[in-house]
Amino acid sequence: MAYVLPLAISAALVILVLLLINVFVQFSTPFGAGKTVPIASFQVATEGVSLILKDSVSPLREGYQVSINHGEGIRTNADTRLHIPLANGDILRMAESSQLFFQRKDDGGIQLNLEKGSFWIVVEKEKNRKEATSMKGRFISMDVFRNATVGVEKTDSAETIYVIDGALQVNMLAKDNDNVLKTALIRSGQELYVDESVQDFIAKDPNIGVVSEMTTARKDTSWYVWNQVEDRKVDTYEGEAPNPVEKNVFITIDSPRQHEKIGEAYTEVTGSYQEGVEGVVVSGIVASLDEETMTWKVPRVRLLEQGKNTLSITYTYQGETKKGGDIEVTRQTNTPETPMVSSPKNGATISTGTVTLRGTVDNDIARVKVNDYVLQKYQQGEGEWAYYLSYVYGNMKVGQNVYKVYAYDEVGNSSEPLEVTITYDGADISEKKTEVAAPTKVDNSNSSKVTVPKDSPATSSASNSNTAVKESTSTATGSTLPTR
Repeated sequence: MAYVLPLAISAALVILVLLLINVFVQFSTPFGAGKTVPIASFQVATEGVSLILKDSVSPLREGYQVSINHGEGIRTNADTRLHIPLANGDILRMAESSQLFFQRKDDGGIQLNLEKGSFWIVVEKEKNRKEATSMKGRFISMDVFRNATVGVEKTDSAETIYVIDGALQVNMLAKDNDNVLKTALIRSGQELYVDESVQDFIAKDPNIGVVSEMTTARKDTSWYVWNQVEDRKVDTYEGEAPNPVEKNVFITIDSPRQHEKIGEAYTEVTGSYQEGVEGVVVSGIVASLDEETMTWKVPRVRLLEQGKNTLSITYTYQGETKKGGDIEVTRQTNTPETPMVSSPKNGATISTGTVTLRGTVDNDIARVKVNDYVLQKYQQGEGEWAYYLSYVYGNMKVGQNVYKVYAYDEVGNSSEPLEVTITYDGADISEKKTEVAAPTKVDNSNSSKVTVPKDSPATSSASNSNTAVKESTSTATGSTLPTR
């Protein structure tokens, strides 16, 4: 009996030490600490929402304050849409009949796992990748860390991502593992649909095109229209989700898009309306209503300021004036800076039949054109451009060659041209000439093909014109995706 008490004390001490070690691991490391921070906290103000825990599903009553933690999920019923403000500042909305699980990644970021239905996410503040909201599904994955508005839809057999505003890189995943088959850039107004058949096509040919324009049918859905209206209601929810949402959407605004850049001093504003709307006004200008198509339009609204302009929209419904929302657009009519040339210098004389013309532009330049040729390898943000000149390809002749280089911004404003004069003396042509004793028949049947660099348009004629030839418009044959 004398030994029982010391043994019990020793066992208790061991258990206490183990508990302390566990607490230390959980709260002293980024991994453990991150898992304990709620991913979202909000007050439920509508029926039809359930919280999914590890072993149970709990319906949430109206007024319940809920915190979503690592590994938990939310389910909406057939007539419920839900706003969820995420802890990193992003705005999430769930569609009807949807189920979504939330995870805190090891680096602190938020990962969304959509099991069914749809969600819509608005990222208003740029963040690093560690803080970003990501999504991983059966077919695709993505990280949303730049300003963008993105929709995701999941069925039993396919996943679709569509971009409403901004741009997004999306990974397409292999069937049996998480290896990335292909990464695609989806821009505003585009969508990506992936199912098993698309996976098979990409596995065989990674260069196949997979991004398409967003369908009209998608834009006409009540879910899409509702979110467009919600995006215009608020700039940020500041941590509080406005639940429940109004079911009645009386007008929509189709163009311009929120935060769109416009290269003119005037813009057209259009949208649609429902029965009972008697009039629409945009910044003091009365819109024309088309009763047959149920659309409204103001052909010319002046953008008074260079830079940001706010268009205020109101409408009259059953005799009552209501606020339809504000659209913020950017008037961008300044002339971009003229490109610079770095080599060869303007006025240089060269003795070789091939040379790369190089230079710089501002980082916000969207595309660069040399004479009539748009450079295909230039990418916005690089700040450098290059154009391959060749006597063989016909965009450089013996003698004086004049090249005009233009820079274009995102809305199409053009810079003043940079004019570069290059003189080719043809010395290397003279060096290659040799005397031939007797004429020899030339067999061209096995002549080697010349590979044309991407930014050096080849010419089909023997003309010595110094104007760059436009890129061929012929379509390459190859595998195509099945229609759906």
